[in-house]
Amino acid sequence: MNNHAIILPLKETFSTSSAGAVSIWVKDYLKHTLFKKKIYIFTQQTKEKLITKKNVFQIKINKKIFSNSTYIQKVLNEVEKNNITSLEIHNRPYLVKEITRENQFPISLFFHNDPRTMKGSKSIKERKYILEKCAAIFCVSEFIKKKFLEGISVNLQKVHVLYNGVEKKLKKFPIKKKEILFVGRLVIEKGVHFYVDAIKGLAHKYPEWSFGLIGSFKLGDNK
Repeated sequence: MNNHAIILPLKETFSTSSAGAVSIWVKDYLKHTLFKKKIYIFTQQTKEKLITKKNVFQIKINKKIFSNSTYIQKVLNEVEKNNITSLEIHNRPYLVKEITRENQFPISLFFHNDPRTMKGSKSIKERKYILEKCAAIFCVSEFIKKKFLEGISVNLQKVHVLYNGVEKKLKKFPIKKKEILFVGRLVIEKGVHFYVDAIKGLAHKYPEWSFGLIGSFKLGDNK
């Protein structure tokens, strides 16, 4: 495997205290991959403790005037210096156009949410462009793959389902409790409104069950 870059979303930091969903996914991936020495992580600069310092490039930004376009340009400058030959993007489909404007790197794009709700992949035209420019598209579920391919009949072989894994630590399956819990940011993209609508009727019908919800409205907000 040649040197490979994973570009974290601008809003995320690769830190132990405020890592977002993508950073946590990358952390677990690095723990198990055989190619960790060939993988470089690009993230915004932080004063917090990093998950790992090895092969991590921190991009210094001015939050008042910084943009995704500036961020990706700084990343690409470092990519060229370090003999990196392929790129990986998570949940930022509009970056495909930014990268491919002057570069020919093989790009893999990961979708963790419904592509039709995201900037750069809302329309069929935009998704066809992504398919044309990317080497591969990975979706974390069949549902997301289906939504990405709505209205599309070409380059289907480029789209794959790659489920999020869970590290198995329990040696014995625990006794089930009558509990249902939603964990995630309290925003439409995460589907929290579907959860709330679903339990409205269930809570009255099954009073012996408990329904919980854990999350925050903003990334990195623990309140």
